[in-house]
Amino acid sequence: MAVHVDSRGNKFGEQMLLDVINKTAMAANADNPAAVTGLFVDPKHQAIDFCKKYGFIDATSDQGELLYIPIQHCITLSADL
Repeated sequence: MAVHVDSRGNKFGEQMLLDVINKTAMAANADNPAAVTGLFVDPKHQAIDFCKKYGFIDATSDQGELLYIPIQHCITLSADL
């Protein structure tokens, strides 16, 4: 998921990210909340601070730079939407 450089600053990225967080929270609230532990993203360098603003934490591995947000934080953010 990304926003074209010409469209940045219009909150499209925020809307997409919050939608994904909300859908992740909804999946966890199904019959088995333990089935979803959180959400991983592999952001472009310029989007790292943007993601961290929503509570993502570093989960970098030898696979590349990853960020992670625990499911409970997804649920909390989703409740605030």
